[in-house]
Amino acid sequence: MTMASVSTKPRPTISVEAVLYVGIFALALAIRLAGLDGHPLNDAEAREALTAWRFSQGLIQAGLPASPIYLTLTSLGFAVFGNLAFVVRLAPALFGAALTLLPWLVRDGLGRGRAVLTSALLGVSSVGLLASRSADGTTLAVFFVLLTAAAVWRSLNAPDSVGWMVGAGAAFGVSLASGPEALLGLI
Repeated sequence: MTMASVSTKPRPTISVEAVLYVGIFALALAIRLAGLDGHPLNDAEAREALTAWRFSQGLIQAGLPASPIYLTLTSLGFAVFGNLAFVVRLAPALFGAALTLLPWLVRDGLGRGRAVLTSALLGVSSVGLLASRSADGTTLAVFFVLLTAAAVWRSLNAPDSVGWMVGAGAAFGVSLASGPEALLGLI
């Protein structure tokens, strides 16, 4: 009989903090996706949705979209899911839920407890929920402006942070493509 060798490698563990972030994100996503197509589009939302639908069908546009990134993501949604009503609000809902993960990037500066609290507050914020369920680029702009700020903070606090600077530049560019709301956030 031989004895099996005992492995001394440490097993990966999942921290309570990681479980909290996943739970907060899941809750925020569920809140934002529930009944996403439950109420009709207002005039501005309908204009953006129609522009995205026309773009996805290859039709000529009468005007420019307010948010090119919303146009792109919603057109992709139409291509993947078809002409379903929830598609026009899907991208803002997903990025609204993803806002809850951004405090994780700056948890060393905020402190772990404050970062989790910030994440939870972003997840249940009534203003954030309303913006996330609107068919426009506002939530996308907020997400990418905050991602820009988090990436800049990470690049300033990390040695050899070229990747974070590139990420900040990319997030800044996408925030500008999110619409005029991004300009207010960048000021």
